[in-house]
Amino acid sequence: MVSKIRTLIWYLQNPKLLPDAWLKIKARLFYASAEKSGMKAKAWCSLYALSQEEAFAQLFPGHPFQKIENRFTEEYKYGMEQVAKSGYVMGGSGAIDLLYNLCEATQSCKILETGVAYGWSTVAILLSISTRPNASLISIDMPYAKVGNENFVGTVIPEHLRNSWTLFRESDFTGIPKAISRLGQLDLCHYDSDKSYLGRKRSNKLIWKALKKNGFFISDDISDNIAFKEFCESVCRTPIIVYWNNKYIGIVKK
Repeated sequence: MVSKIRTLIWYLQNPKLLPDAWLKIKARLFYASAEKSGMKAKAWCSLYALSQEEAFAQLFPGHPFQKIENRFTEEYKYGMEQVAKSGYVMGGSGAIDLLYNLCEATQSCKILETGVAYGWSTVAILLSISTRPNASLISIDMPYAKVGNENFVGTVIPEHLRNSWTLFRESDFTGIPKAISRLGQLDLCHYDSDKSYLGRKRSNKLIWKALKKNGFFISDDISDNIAFKEFCESVCRTPIIVYWNNKYIGIVKK
């Protein structure tokens, strides 16, 4: 109870994040069974899962698959050093090789990312778009309640990559519409923020509508609940599913 009261106080001290709090309350009250549908989602994901390399080869036959650690040694080393200095645990690096190669193969210029943490996926995107004039990445990252690690968000991103990057420190509820308004039609979106069923249901629709034809939607941790499965069915798309580091990633082409 004490923890819940502290969380409430934190949200009251950060009023622009209150819509996120309301979504969490709504999910608990009205979507409890859907929020707990992870076993069903995982069984579905496991039927179609591929490796990063297999998924990329299926999407872009003949394109080389490059590893960031090998091609961008200095940037990768810098990121690892920053993580070691931080003293925080903010998630791993994610499937950054897949993300980088997708950005390269599609030559995407208008990109939305939700969820930053240390910024590994941000680096993967920026390493690609930094070579393209007028390319832009907008990232949304809501501060972690009561943690106080805001100063380490994006810490692995080298200074020379930041010119093409804008960070909105707010929730998906307000941040996604704001980012879409600024970017216009999206070439690609990487979703790695609110993993709740209700949060995904709301955000997936907004992102899909903003994606251009042949644009790509990449969603992390899709086995948490059945929201991604239901989304694919609603837009009549068969996703490519990647299994990496004991997690599932979904890729859908519009």
